[in-house]
Amino acid sequence: MLWANPVSRVKLLKEDSGHLRVVSYEEEKRYLAEASQPLIDFASVMIDTGMRPAEVAAIHKKDLFFDQGYLYIPEGKTQAAKRRIPLTTRATEILTRRAEATQIGYLFATDETNAPITTLKTGHGATIRRSGVAHFRLYDLRHTFATRFLESGGDLVTLQAILGHSSIHMVTRYAHPTDVHKFDAIRRMEATHARAGEKVAAKAEGS
Repeated sequence: MLWANPVSRVKLLKEDSGHLRVVSYEEEKRYLAEASQPLIDFASVMIDTGMRPAEVAAIHKKDLFFDQGYLYIPEGKTQAAKRRIPLTTRATEILTRRAEATQIGYLFATDETNAPITTLKTGHGATIRRSGVAHFRLYDLRHTFATRFLESGGDLVTLQAILGHSSIHMVTRYAHPTDVHKFDAIRRMEATHARAGEKVAAKAEGS
């Protein structure tokens, strides 16, 4: 029996080519402090994995492999979307807790229908207002993950695999280095050039 994706027809948030927002660490802290469940866990998993909202909503305990440190996404529009995603410590703790608590298998289900949640729009909007954080879409947490991954030294090919995109071109839309990171990158480059110059000078003096 083939397993049907219960949220295949659900559009939690549309992926578009408009403005992409990256949430800062300080904004993340303020946002999560004002959020309630299941939004706290949902948003945290997105930030730590880069998963699409619909993918997080469809997480089932049978697709969790904690002993190997990853979760598996069995459904997707492309072959690349079907993938293994390594888990951070925070994501592992959240998913373990929710897996132990669920009676139906789905980690993010509604009490009324026992089906995966289809929207968090109201809770997200209220959290934005209470936290005072500048507006962002829940989908922007996926962009935030991508930017943080690259700023931490990750490469585009690996990011492409984690996000589940079929091309590098799609991945570059998500990665937006912050001004601080750009300045730091220039400083590192300058320091590298300086060290190289010192080595050349030292070699010339010794010859």
